[in-house]
Amino acid sequence: MDISIIIVNWNTRELLRNCLDSVEATVRGLSYEIIVVDNASVDGSAAMVRQGFPNVRLIENPENRGFGAANNQALRIMTGRHALLLNSDAVLTENAVSELFGCMERRPETAIACGQLLNADGSRQNSIAAFPSLLTLLTNISLLEYLLPRRFPSKRYLHPGPVEVDSGIGACLIVRREAMDAVGLFDERYHFFFEETDWAYRMRRAGWKVLHVPTAFIYHRQGQSIGRNLRSRIEFYRSRYQFFRKWRSGPYYWAIRVVIPLRLVLDWLLASAGMILTLGLMRELRDKWAVYGGLLVWHLKGCPWPMKIAERFSKPSQISRILIIQLGDIGDVVLATPTVRAVKEAYPHALVSIMVRKPCGSLLAADPNLHEVVEVSKVRGSALHVMKEHVKFTRRLRRMRYDLVIDLRTDDRGAIMSFLTGARERVGRRCAKPFWRDLLFTRILDDTPAAPPPVHPGADQSLRIVRAIGIDTNDSTPKLHISSNDREYAERILTEHGLLPDGRWFTLNPFSRWKYKEWNDEKWEQVINSLRERFNIPVLLIGSPQEYSAAESIVSRCNGGAHNLTGGSIGEMAAIIATSSLHIGVDSAAPHIAAALGIPTVTIHGPQDWRAWRANDDMNKIITPQMECVPCNRKGCDDSGKSQCMKQLEADAVLHEIDRVLSVLKEIH
Repeated sequence: MDISIIIVNWNTRELLRNCLDSVEATVRGLSYEIIVVDNASVDGSAAMVRQGFPNVRLIENPENRGFGAANNQALRIMTGRHALLLNSDAVLTENAVSELFGCMERRPETAIACGQLLNADGSRQNSIAAFPSLLTLLTNISLLEYLLPRRFPSKRYLHPGPVEVDSGIGACLIVRREAMDAVGLFDERYHFFFEETDWAYRMRRAGWKVLHVPTAFIYHRQGQSIGRNLRSRIEFYRSRYQFFRKWRSGPYYWAIRVVIPLRLVLDWLLASAGMILTLGLMRELRDKWAVYGGLLVWHLKGCPWPMKIAERFSKPSQISRILIIQLGDIGDVVLATPTVRAVKEAYPHALVSIMVRKPCGSLLAADPNLHEVVEVSKVRGSALHVMKEHVKFTRRLRRMRYDLVIDLRTDDRGAIMSFLTGARERVGRRCAKPFWRDLLFTRILDDTPAAPPPVHPGADQSLRIVRAIGIDTNDSTPKLHISSNDREYAERILTEHGLLPDGRWFTLNPFSRWKYKEWNDEKWEQVINSLRERFNIPVLLIGSPQEYSAAESIVSRCNGGAHNLTGGSIGEMAAIIATSSLHIGVDSAAPHIAAALGIPTVTIHGPQDWRAWRANDDMNKIITPQMECVPCNRKGCDDSGKSQCMKQLEADAVLHEIDRVLSVLKEIH
């Protein structure tokens, strides 16, 4: 097969018909196939192809996948030695394809050849694209074409033969299969524009040539109207930034981000002067003034995407790496697991990573939705050592080339980490202070209202963020998974304490990071002894290594049946909790972990309001002191660090709720 002619269509039925007619009428002496990729048109384009052109290979997409992704679908199944990419609004003239094909055959070093595009009246359109640079941004392209005609070939001149160029306009391109095999297909991260420019740049870097063939004429319907369309111009600038971010150094890219807005200010001022001089009577000036003004506003807003993230990227191919940043406490990390699941469901083929504070990473080591867990910790040492470690970590982040970063909190550190990744899309929540924080993101979200039940209230804290960008899940239940190493640790330490693998026990965590959330040790002694006497079930105290002595003090007061299992990592503590029949504790991370493992919980809450964070049902009971001031959301009474309400709560109230949960469990089993 000589040529595979590929046409991507979206709602251009009649133009597509004309294009296909021109192919059949003008392509002679060559063996060819036609592949049409329809991007979910609603105008009957696909039906027209099936009925009127039965020999065409038709691919019908359920959604608009964009120019690059749709072309890639056809390029993967083509059988020709060369691919001819043709816009649906293009019409071939006699000998256009034979001229392009002949050029490729005579010049084996050529990867891409483009023809001469014509307007309906026969005037020449611009068919050549120069690689964007600071020079092309700072200087008028017409002046460059006049001063440097060899470097910047112009449509104003009828070239006598093929001329080497940077890139061609994608309305009609012929591409060599060997070149595609060498450098790959279109980069699908470009939403609109610059797909062919990026492709040509990669091929030029690989040593291939790109040619303009002035004797291959193609009528192109699009013309210049796109210049007056603000949304199209925004997409043009967005793709231009993507090109610079991909192929230029950091300082060069940021120079571009400064130069382009300054150039737009100048263009807008000139358009404004023209508007004043002509009293606004010239439509072309009015259009330019509106477009330049709209582009300036778009830049001042931080170049936001005008659509949801889930619509921005064609699933699953246009986004390959995602980073979720959750630099909160252990409970926050547990409650973020539904958000991780939602992102993975939205982009099943993407590699999803999460950044958490050390030592939270062990909790997520076995999560099947995660590709990598990135732990951050405070670097200590000399200033030089700290700087070196930060540079090393930043380089690691940038090497990952994340497409999308989502910060789930409003702290400065997460915003800085998001910015350092260099991801092209960085999403964060709006924060009043400091003022510079919001500038580190490409998209800032205002706070959205909480979802009603049955959505888990704690999980909804972060789900509300991704929901605002079009990502959601039907299951908001936090879920944790135990790694094999942590499971082995739990089995070993349980065996050391004489606890049989098929035995039953309760886990109890009486500790919190904040002392004003803790209960009285003597009352815990009453609870443990009562459970031992009534059910003859051991109680396992869990916590961090620093809490070993406090746990030992409680165990020493009990009448047997209590075991001190504090120590180990957070993941190892979770593995122990996973073996229990019931978890009892105070307002801390452990009840979140237990609930996420499907273990019933009884949790004591004092001054802090639980309603925005925890579920309260038959399997998860919340106990609060019966005082009018509860919850006060203070750090103890008058922020003293001591909570009178926790002293007021009696052991009988806790035992009563434990009995209620155990009765439900008995009915279930």
